[in-house]
Amino acid sequence: MGIGKKNLIFSRGIVFTLLVVSLSFVLSFGNTIVVFAESENEKTIRVAYVLWENFQEGGEGEPKSGYSYDYLKKISYYTGWKYEYVYGSFAELYEKLVLGEVDLMANISYTEERANQIYFSNEAQGDEYFYVYGQAGQTKMDGNNPATFENMKVGVNAGSYQKELFEQWCEENDVSCDIIEYTDFEQRVADLASGVLDATVGTDAYLSLNWNPLVQIGKEPYYYGVSKKRQDVLVELNSAMQAIKTANPFYNDELRTKYFNRNSSVMGMLTEEEKQWLEDTSKITVGYLSNYIPYSVTDTSTKQMDGLGKDILDSIQEEYGIEYDSQGFFSYPEMLQALQNKEVDVIFPVYGDPGAAELQELVVTDPVTTTTLTLYYRENKIRDIKTMAINRMDPFQEQYALLHYPEVEQIKYDDFLTCAEAVISEEVDCTIRETARIDKNHKGVKKELQTTALRDFVNISFGVREGEVELLAVLNKGIGLTDEAVITNSLVKHSQVASQFTVIEFLREYVIETICLIVLIAGVLIGILILYYRSVFKSQEKIEKATRDAEKARYESEHDNLTGLLNRKAFQDLKIKLRESTQPFALLLIDGDKFKSINDNFGHESGDLVLQRIAKEIREQFSSGDYFIRFGGDEFAAIIMNITISESIVIKDKINKMNRNLQKEKEGVPKITLSAGVAFTENGYEDELFQRADKALYETKANGGCGCTIFRQNS
Repeated sequence: MGIGKKNLIFSRGIVFTLLVVSLSFVLSFGNTIVVFAESENEKTIRVAYVLWENFQEGGEGEPKSGYSYDYLKKISYYTGWKYEYVYGSFAELYEKLVLGEVDLMANISYTEERANQIYFSNEAQGDEYFYVYGQAGQTKMDGNNPATFENMKVGVNAGSYQKELFEQWCEENDVSCDIIEYTDFEQRVADLASGVLDATVGTDAYLSLNWNPLVQIGKEPYYYGVSKKRQDVLVELNSAMQAIKTANPFYNDELRTKYFNRNSSVMGMLTEEEKQWLEDTSKITVGYLSNYIPYSVTDTSTKQMDGLGKDILDSIQEEYGIEYDSQGFFSYPEMLQALQNKEVDVIFPVYGDPGAAELQELVVTDPVTTTTLTLYYRENKIRDIKTMAINRMDPFQEQYALLHYPEVEQIKYDDFLTCAEAVISEEVDCTIRETARIDKNHKGVKKELQTTALRDFVNISFGVREGEVELLAVLNKGIGLTDEAVITNSLVKHSQVASQFTVIEFLREYVIETICLIVLIAGVLIGILILYYRSVFKSQEKIEKATRDAEKARYESEHDNLTGLLNRKAFQDLKIKLRESTQPFALLLIDGDKFKSINDNFGHESGDLVLQRIAKEIREQFSSGDYFIRFGGDEFAAIIMNITISESIVIKDKINKMNRNLQKEKEGVPKITLSAGVAFTENGYEDELFQRADKALYETKANGGCGCTIFRQNS
């Protein structure tokens, strides 16, 4: 009996087993009596709901969405709150909050005056970046020349912090403007469009393509505000927000990316160099793999590129007006060579890992989408992989194997089926293939081989030659502005084209399995209907437990057990995230001075208490928007956001304050001092940043420790 028949019998056996289990499951609950109950402890919170695009959307009786709405629902998972939404303008609802007519309000900037009227949450809800916007095409105002704003009519949101910021900007730049306050956002939009206003002030959340950001006037954190009459709400709110941040330090960033970054008009702003490049470039040539569905394929009618790559390039063309031609290639090596020979300017798809790209002397864009790979192997071989079949025509397999299976020998074949046959015949131990590329030929392979989805995600990107700075920037900004729906719809549409396995062929091949599956599905549906009402009562508890478990697992994988700071793995992820950061920031490397002597003289338990005290000091000295890491032992790091070298005295003062505090014995914890090295960047994270900070740390230690050294380029 061949391998295929054995596996077929085995698979059918599993189907029948599942069928029996499901029917037994249904019968066991056939006489279940469902009891409905409502929690007696449910607390209703009156929420001020100001309608803002992508922040709080959905009026009375409408589906709701947005950054703040998602945050509110997340909080309710920890508190059990139910919300009653109160609608109105910012000024109207803030007054209700002060009077205690609503309990909770989002997006409130901190001022001393407001702090006397309401409570503020401990954790920031997010950061707002404030811009002055003009109508697209206007030429009167130039953000680089404040004098052009003189006597201009500028609209602001009444009673908001943006008015104070703009007045401060006008004062600093010696400009006099006619500031007009609005309570009706739609009226402000209309007045800007009609010319009643010359400009308006808003955050980077405003997405209208008719608005052109002229100049950034500030950045401020914003908080939840709580009525002074509801201290109980404040306590529960602070506890929930702390739990959310502990479980996922990047939660605010993920929400911002979901609702603002991909569509923000600010993301599409071009530099003068990029604008000039677009003017000088009439057309680019894009190389693509001619049969790599769903990402790229040659259209049989036009003989041009089709697939996800084309849909994204069309979106970029619509945004920036850049024309493109396409050229298909049969293999990835052929396409890569054409890029290096300057026969094409861009290639797609490529493996979006910067390290793999560097080995091929190319640069990759931000990910267009992500995918996974599937491992094919013989039974019992997954734990003893020494050789792997690689399709030499595939752009992902070789790079993925180099990164994730560096010790495994690669043996190359011409296509996937040849790779699979090599595994079946035991020439090699396994092969891999992108999960999304499913076709008719898979059915025979899966009968002979075991499969498992690999957990590491693969980024799908465009590739350009090294040094093509403006082209890369335009592609990245275009990708960032491409609607997620365009990408999702494109993948679905072109994946369907890839399938050549008809319904008739499926039924003919798997007739017994199909019958079993239909019966199984029917049984499961009956079971679901019976259990649905039973599950309603306990669903909230299950959701909360699943959420807590998932967040706990994520937290433990990214945090140091002793101090609660981020660990080395999280630091590696953070470096990748900050490579494209447009904010200036500083990297601090911090070591304990003579820490070994504490372990030797007082014991390791006291040493652990010292490390926890150091971590606490680091947290207290810097803000909640910064990142704190423990590498191991007495080695710590901090990434301080939105700070430049001109503000280095702030960091020095904080390190000195930490040292003063740590030299005081507290509750029996031994004294210690810290040495720190600091390096600054305004161009995102780069490996040299760590080396510069380490050099500054070495200098501090060489000078006796207990201090801080700022790395300066010419020092």
